[in-house]
Amino acid sequence: TLPLLFILNPPDPLPSLGVLSAVAFLAGFLACITGPNIRAMLLNVNTPETRGTSFALYNLMDDLGKGMGPALIACVIGALGRQKGF
Repeated sequence: TLPLLFILNPPDPLPSLGVLSAVAFLAGFLACITGPNIRAMLLNVNTPETRGTSFALYNLMDDLGKGMGPALIACVIGALGRQKGF
């Protein structure tokens, strides 16, 4: 969360492009770790009979979050402004 907060609310004199790129790379690296871990946990925790249902529910919620999340945040930013929205 710290790299994301740094990117969303940078300090007043903007850092160099290299620093912003490094922070963005770190944020992307940290954000992509959870997907494979959740899938591995679902595979190990659920019985073979319920594994398909649990993966379907996970994928449904993941896709809904990817689709509706940005739209919801855009509405919040539009209503409250950029500073209060985050």
